[in-house]
Amino acid sequence: MSEAKKQNFSTLLWILLVASLAANTYLLIDHSQKNKKIEQQVASLTETEQLKSELEKQYYEALSDLEEMRGNNSELNQMIESQKEELKVQKDKIAGLIKNGSDLKSARAELSKLREQAEQYIAQIEQLTADNATLTAQNENLSRENSDLSTAYENERLNNDELQTAKAALMSEKETLSKENADLSSKVNVASVIDVDKIMVKGIMVKESGKQREKARANKVNQLSICFTAEENKVSEPGIEQFFIRIINPTGETMAFENFGSGIMVNQANGDQVPYTHIKGLQYNNEEANACLDWAPNIDFQPGDYKIEIFNKGFLAGSAEFTLK
Repeated sequence: MSEAKKQNFSTLLWILLVASLAANTYLLIDHSQKNKKIEQQVASLTETEQLKSELEKQYYEALSDLEEMRGNNSELNQMIESQKEELKVQKDKIAGLIKNGSDLKSARAELSKLREQAEQYIAQIEQLTADNATLTAQNENLSRENSDLSTAYENERLNNDELQTAKAALMSEKETLSKENADLSSKVNVASVIDVDKIMVKGIMVKESGKQREKARANKVNQLSICFTAEENKVSEPGIEQFFIRIINPTGETMAFENFGSGIMVNQANGDQVPYTHIKGLQYNNEEANACLDWAPNIDFQPGDYKIEIFNKGFLAGSAEFTLK
């Protein structure tokens, strides 16, 4: 074989070798790409199945946890039903993303949201349950306190009733004692009344010179001289005793002139108000004592029969009559 032929044959072999290498390289790259694509598809299918599995697991675990929180509180049970519906909406959304398969990353992000949503719902239910338990305990405490207050009120009412009954009894007893004391006081007052005796009344003519003469005719009298004896009384307290003198004229009227020492007293025997003519004070030491006074009202005396009454401590202590002609 000539050199030229050898050279051409070598060139052809090199060309064939290069072509073969190129073809093998292409086939190798294509096979590698197909393997990679297959691996990606397998990985995608694996992640899809994993997401489906996680979705089912998390969803039903959340439902189970919510059901465990169900109780006798209708408000909480209604909230659980509402939360279950919201979880169902989120589950369907994630299932749609997984089925589409084009955005598994978004599906996984939504799955995380589902988990957080379920945890948030459980936390809400637990908080409400705890709040309800606290309110229940507070209500029970209030109920006990109200019961205690009711019992205390009832006891206080009973005590008040007893006190009112006792008070009424005491008031009745007080009234009885007051009446008895009043009776005793009245008896003591009556017993301490100083009786008077030897009452003497004289008609007197007082001349301009001051000289006095006893007169029996009314038209000659311008002054009455009154004397009496206070009898012994050991019950009365010693001291100044007031004797209220009442002079009744022939027409039955009390001779009373305010400017000449007259006034009004109370007759303790009947409670009537009685006018009196004059007051005579006497230092009394439980022994018989005499007293006199002159009464000159600057009036004309009527002829006729007069009556004189003397009171002590509001009771009639003695009386007498006299006549002016």
